[in-house]
Amino acid sequence: MDKLAEGLTLEMLPEGLYRMIAEAIGTDNFYKLAEVVGGTTVYIPKPESVTRPVRDARIKEEFNGYNHPELARKYNVITDFGKLVDPFADKVMVLTALLSMAIGSSAIPPVVPWVAVIILLMKELVMIIGGLVMLKHGIVVYSRLIGKTAHCVFIAGLVATYFHDWFVARCVGWMLTPDLLLLWLGVCITLCALVFYVSDAIRKAKEKGII
Repeated sequence: MDKLAEGLTLEMLPEGLYRMIAEAIGTDNFYKLAEVVGGTTVYIPKPESVTRPVRDARIKEEFNGYNHPELARKYNVITDFGKLVDPFADKVMVLTALLSMAIGSSAIPPVVPWVAVIILLMKELVMIIGGLVMLKHGIVVYSRLIGKTAHCVFIAGLVATYFHDWFVARCVGWMLTPDLLLLWLGVCITLCALVFYVSDAIRKAKEKGII
């Protein structure tokens, strides 16, 4: 090391980035750094970029073929867009099943009312389009527990529709068979979830000064 560098102190360095680096690693190491890369332009990666190989290796070790959601949350590799679209992907599965039950086939008559399918479809379109608009302004409106509850009720209703004929034969005089009751309950919960979603979006938009 140059003898002149031995007398170097933090106060002698210009305020700003140089002094910040010297404070972090010490003046001796700062001088060594200047010896190695002095006079060049160097890009210093972010800490998460430096540790990324370690993270990727651990994810590879812990991945069992099914636990990708847990690993994504554990190692914080979740994007705002993913948080927005992932719940919608689950709803597509439910919508597809509802649509097939509403259309029916030569072997299975239509069971699910079209109104339920249309309401769920409109709700998901409002959420995904509204979510993308909010995301453009840096706002993310996350799904609530009530939305997950509606999803579970729809799944239960879809499973119950396989026993629709059995319910019809044994629930004589009922306005709705249990399977249709579950589906309509899912519709009601879905509409409540939509109200909460819109109210959250409006509140966050007001906080940001968008509206």
